[in-house]
Amino acid sequence: AEICPMERRTNHELRNRILARIKGAMSIYEIAQAACINWRTTELHLNYLKGRGLVAEVFTHKHLRIFERVKGKKMVKN
Repeated sequence: AEICPMERRTNHELRNRILARIKGAMSIYEIAQAACINWRTTELHLNYLKGRGLVAEVFTHKHLRIFERVKGKKMVKN
């Protein structure tokens, strides 16, 4: 099991970490666990990435949101 880093990370680092760990369709909780980022921060960055067209929300329910990577899209630094 990976030991989660405790140092502060930039938004760019967090978003790249999220993108690198999305494998298929995953819930926010699963992505947060895989990326070692808290749920709320993961949700905020997924919303940003969704707006940039890098991830797609493939299922939405009152208590569950599922995301996937968009094929062929890469994160650019900004």
